[in-house]
Amino acid sequence: TITETLSSGRAVGSIEVALPLLAESTAYARLWGRRDALSLRARPDEAIRTLTPSFTDDTVAAAGGSLGLRARPHPRARVDLRLDAQGERFAPGTWEGATSPAGATRAQTGVGTDLDLRPHERVTVAASGRVDVWHDTSNDALTRSEDAARATGHVGAEATFGPVVLASHVGHLARAPGFVERYGNRGMVLGSPDLRPEAATTLDAGAKVGGARGALRGYAELTGFSTWADDLIVLVPQGAYGRARATNIGEARIAGLEALVDGKAGPLDSRVSYTYLATANDTACDVTRPSTGPCAPAPLPGRPGHDLVVDVGVTLGPARFRYGLDVVADLRADLSGAVTVPPRALQSVGARVTLPYGPHVVTLALDVSNLFDVRAASYTGLFGPVREPIGDLYEYPLPGRAFLASMRLTSPR
Repeated sequence: TITETLSSGRAVGSIEVALPLLAESTAYARLWGRRDALSLRARPDEAIRTLTPSFTDDTVAAAGGSLGLRARPHPRARVDLRLDAQGERFAPGTWEGATSPAGATRAQTGVGTDLDLRPHERVTVAASGRVDVWHDTSNDALTRSEDAARATGHVGAEATFGPVVLASHVGHLARAPGFVERYGNRGMVLGSPDLRPEAATTLDAGAKVGGARGALRGYAELTGFSTWADDLIVLVPQGAYGRARATNIGEARIAGLEALVDGKAGPLDSRVSYTYLATANDTACDVTRPSTGPCAPAPLPGRPGHDLVVDVGVTLGPARFRYGLDVVADLRADLSGAVTVPPRALQSVGARVTLPYGPHVVTLALDVSNLFDVRAASYTGLFGPVREPIGDLYEYPLPGRAFLASMRLTSPR
């Protein structure tokens, strides 16, 4: 980050009351609240050079509640009905060196239902549906108020054949833009007041198998998935100083494959997961399509083509030692797909020991993330390689080597 200091805070609270009723039914009510605050301060010379504010102070506050009923009308069926509402407010505070963004409010209400059905001992069917209505207002005279309603739905089935489980799901999803995406804040995310809600149709199918024999235990899972999105919201870097703007992509396609292998042999255990992702920005291809010849759609920004996670451990008596590897590759940073983010490999280690303490159990742990303190990578620049800090999928700076020590006390009661 180009700022001198960044301070953030979050407060979250909720309470839920459940009341058992007749016929295995339960009525419930829930209230919740959340407040996020973030401020940035930059040196005056950096603020002038980068044309960013020297100080910002913003908050997002939200509160809501829900009423629901869980019932079992049949021994093989369970239904959940709920009505919920929430209010949200984006309140920019003091801004120095720039005009603060407009404040905004959102009122939203929705009704939804979930259904679980077991027509056969080996078959489970699940379905859900929601309708949401929201009203957005902004203090910006140029930004009109907006009323919108969206319906979402999902249905899936799962069948068991011995140690093998097959599953498939299909659904239609929708989401309103968040306040940070629409109005920007913090000198880091630029506003997009005309941002439209995104919607997508998703489909997935997969299989999993597991078993154990003696000291050996194994589990494997393979899933294929595809998404067809309209007005997909992505954060696209703007300029040379790390700021981003939320942008709608009219038509986008996402397809991929996920694999997971989990095993244990005596004191050794391991877990390997891999995700392959192929994306296409069809809108960019339509805009830039040449008069003759085919056009290859550009990949979407912020979505890695390869993501590998490895975790290996060994247990010796009351102690366990682990090693982790996280690799991300084939990540693009712009809508045209021309800016490639260098591959990133982060490693971690950890140790944990569990000891009795009277009738209690004490667990002591130490974990070290980013073991080799990887902080920068070489990007391909116009005039040669450029060293830049590594970031997450949204180019938000990642920390260097970090240590986490913890102690947990577990009581048998």
